[in-house]
Amino acid sequence: MFITPLDREDIMELASKVDDVVDGIEATIARFDYLNISVTDKYMKEFSAVIVASCQHILDAFKLLSKKKYMQITEHTVQINSLENEADRLMREGIREIFMNPKDPYHDFKLKELYERLEQTTDACEDVANILESVVLRYS
Repeated sequence: MFITPLDREDIMELASKVDDVVDGIEATIARFDYLNISVTDKYMKEFSAVIVASCQHILDAFKLLSKKKYMQITEHTVQINSLENEADRLMREGIREIFMNPKDPYHDFKLKELYERLEQTTDACEDVANILESVVLRYS
């Protein structure tokens, strides 16, 4: 008989929040399509790096979770929180750039929409980290 390292409720909550991360990535990709954005800028590239790093930390934390190495998970949750703060900064700077150097209002709106969606995806990564932190507190 296989015994999970977590309660059923924790597993369901983590699965739901990881699904939110995947949905956020999918929603971002959809925006590139339906907003007809064919060129990336420095903010999009930096957001992408933040999301990839956050997802890698989630994966690494899950590997530790399966080994019941709860205290080592904290290193990853701290990094995810830091990356989410970086995404907040990127969104503020990207939107500030749009309004400080306006170009085509239609294109500027599309960029703002995309930056906000990217930042929401990092929020979803932070939600996973928050659940992992509560698991660490409960099980360590």
